[in-house]
Amino acid sequence: MRVGINLLWLKPKAIGGVEIFVKNLLRGFDELSPDMEFVVFVNRTALDYVKSWRISDRYQLVVKDVDPFNVFRALVYQRLHMKKLCTKYRIDLLFHPTPIYPIGRIRNVKQVVTIHDLQFLHYPQYATKLQKLKYLYSWKKCLQHADKVIAISNFTKQDILNNFHVKEDKITVIHNPVVLPETPADFSEISKRLGVEKKEYFYTISSLLPHKNTEALIQLMRLIEQEKPPAVPNKLIISGIGKLQGTRIERMINEFGLSDRIIFTGFVSDEEKRALLENCYCFLFPSLFEGFGMPPVEALMLNVPVVTTKAGAIEETTMGLAIYVDNPTDEREWLEKIVHEVPRFSAAGANHLKDKYDFKNVSERYVSEFYELISLDKGTHQQKEG
Repeated sequence: MRVGINLLWLKPKAIGGVEIFVKNLLRGFDELSPDMEFVVFVNRTALDYVKSWRISDRYQLVVKDVDPFNVFRALVYQRLHMKKLCTKYRIDLLFHPTPIYPIGRIRNVKQVVTIHDLQFLHYPQYATKLQKLKYLYSWKKCLQHADKVIAISNFTKQDILNNFHVKEDKITVIHNPVVLPETPADFSEISKRLGVEKKEYFYTISSLLPHKNTEALIQLMRLIEQEKPPAVPNKLIISGIGKLQGTRIERMINEFGLSDRIIFTGFVSDEEKRALLENCYCFLFPSLFEGFGMPPVEALMLNVPVVTTKAGAIEETTMGLAIYVDNPTDEREWLEKIVHEVPRFSAAGANHLKDKYDFKNVSERYVSEFYELISLDKGTHQQKEG
């Protein structure tokens, strides 16, 4: 079987969780060594980035001059050339790791698409009118023309069913692989640079998007500063947020006098993230919407106490092992959970998480779906011939 993997959409280091998902999945395919030949269609801009994943020679890289930052041209290119590429490289099954562009039917080629979430449906303010139209059209056509749709959580599957006309048996839930670096960065260096000690800070990974609900943690830190509960850290480290100037969060921090209590690291490497996770007092994740929610899963896999919400897929993917707030915007409830439940937190079940999200186990499920589609196709074809 020859499997094509569509990475024409890939913007180097601009996609976030989706690119991590693809990287881990390809690593899993590599180690499983299924009886498949892989052809990766990648744009020239992302070529060096894909090579940095250190995938093996079993992946044939086909490089095309597609500008992933020019949505219109990339969309037109895929529409005009994807069928020809599949024919030229004798593709049996084409895998789309994300529905960035709409797909059409390709004769004699099975297609699988992974849908991570329908964020723009719930937060239309995040996109321009043109972007919203593109995503709605892409989702609709991918659901219509794909032979199999993979949802990364039961939450995402139900969201698809609630918003689009699609048969339920067309959708299979396969959770994302979660991979942590084997060795963390040197925490002593991080400690000196950020001015924090082990177990004396909270940690979160966030962004400025409203659904990440970072403001709730700023309010929490203000409450801690006011009440000074014993044995509770008074510092919060936030990774993932870049430019803070002129934002509401910056104004809140200045207004509350918390500039020396809240530390922004910007982007951190996987090794630095692991070190920050392992040494924090607890990990806080106040998000209001997640199709999966990888950071709290990573923290739990490291036996770190996690206080988070029940929003979106979070309770599902953390398998009920975290500490959950009922009202994500109530800083008083956050503090009560931290004071009363974090000291009693048990990491029982963390090993089950590691098995469930092991990249080889997840990749094996994808391989099984690929084989099943091709087997069904061959069976149908043989019946027609008979």
